Amino acid sequence: MGEEDELVELFEKARKAAEKASKDVAGGADEARCLDAIRAMHVLPVTTSLLMSTKVGKQLRSLTKHSRPQIQRASMDLLDIWKKTVAVEAKNGCMPSSEGGTSKSTSEVKVEKVIHVKPQTKLQVVSRQIVEKVNPIPAYTSVKLSSIPKTNESTRDKIRELLAEALGRVSSEADVDDLKARSYDPVRAAVTVETVMFEKLGLSRGVNKLKYRSIMFNMKDSNNPDLRRRVLVGEVRPEQLVNMTPEEMASDE
Repeated sequence: MGEEDELVELFEKARKAAEKASKDVAGGADEARCLDAIRAMHVLPVTTSLLMSTKVGKQLRSLTKHSRPQIQRASMDLLDIWKKTVAVEAKNGCMPSSEGGTSKSTSEVKVEKVIHVKPQTKLQVVSRQIVEKVNPIPAYTSVKLSSIPKTNESTRDKIRELLAEALGRVSSEADVDDLKARSYDPVRAAVTVETVMFEKLGLSRGVNKLKYRSIMFNMKDSNNPDLRRRVLVGEVRPEQLVNMTPEEMASDE
């Protein structure tokens, strides 16, 4: 049995036992079976690539909210170990790409170069292979900021701090195999969002103060991690965020 199959099989054992334990008032035997499966996953040589291919890390999060405390704790401990594994591999540059293998700072792209020649002849298209520097991670991740740039306007600076704090929670809220969310810089994202807010709304005063409050409330809402993640990874652009209604920003919960 391969590592992927073994990990999936152990998780399924844990999940099914946890489901039975939640329905059984006594549930001692099912809870024990669930804990045994979780302990077995502890000793497997899990990698980021394995977590991504099996999606077990994401599915295990459901057990951290189980009604039985021991299952909760065991699941959370296992997730913490896997998160550390992902962090170490990311630090060492061993993150898998979407095509498999590891990501690199350069990628080979095919470029079509159009050469204009004399009017009486047709355009000639010359195909050539070149290697260009391509940033594999979008805008907010290029160079991580060590501190929040100041605007010398206290209200704006405070908003930047609050946004950075909110967006900084995404890495701990994200699934263990959510490499995309973990690769973005919350400080750079916060600065970008605040800058657009200021450009579109002006300072947080008068009629604009209500809009600022609505955005900040939803960005900091503990029940709204999805909005934070979408803003951080660019699925919701700052320009979109400014124009969203409270209903569009609100959590589904």
